[in-house]
Amino acid sequence: MFDLYAITDRKLSHRPLKDVVREVIAAGGSRVAVQLREKDMTAREIHEAGEQLLAICHDHGSQLFINDRIDVAVALGADGVQLTANSLSPATARVCSDKLRLGVSIHGLEEVAKVVNQTADFYVLGPVYFTESKAGLGEPIGTDVLAQTCAVSTKPVVAIGGLNPENLGSAIRAGAAAVAVISAIFAAPSPGRAVEDLLNALDRARCDLPPCLASGAQQIRLPD
Repeated sequence: MFDLYAITDRKLSHRPLKDVVREVIAAGGSRVAVQLREKDMTAREIHEAGEQLLAICHDHGSQLFINDRIDVAVALGADGVQLTANSLSPATARVCSDKLRLGVSIHGLEEVAKVVNQTADFYVLGPVYFTESKAGLGEPIGTDVLAQTCAVSTKPVVAIGGLNPENLGSAIRAGAAAVAVISAIFAAPSPGRAVEDLLNALDRARCDLPPCLASGAQQIRLPD
């Protein structure tokens, strides 16, 4: 289970990735899950980096997801894999491994209709707001599409795209179970402090929800 999905981009920081992730996990513990998303790395490089990050995550009760590469995730013994439009389908991923937790990335209502409620553990939907890291995915979807998706999905929805402590409350009010960020953590001068600020903002947003909504705004709970 997690509240914050920290998606790596080592090019945003001048420090070694393992050092940044160690600071992130020390600040957020099990409330933070990490996705290793370094698209220019080879499978061998992802595996080598993943070994370091997995040890850091598990030392603090956190989870490590691997972007796209089911083979590397299985070889590592990672907690899960994040599937994209170009990845194997969730159903095929389940055949490859029934132990991996599956996140599925979706970017709008057309994709929602195709994959929502398929065999996945959660969905990552965005970009909610504009962000350079998701600029190639088209216009931001806004909170209306996020709210519509949360309303029809039987699985938790994680909001992504331009989210920060000042605006993530809008995603929580739309029904998001958690938020995912890249630059808000990995480009921050102090990633640990950034995690604390994001989690505090998330807690405040949940406290402001009406009771009927707050009861459903729990951490994402994944199968053991």
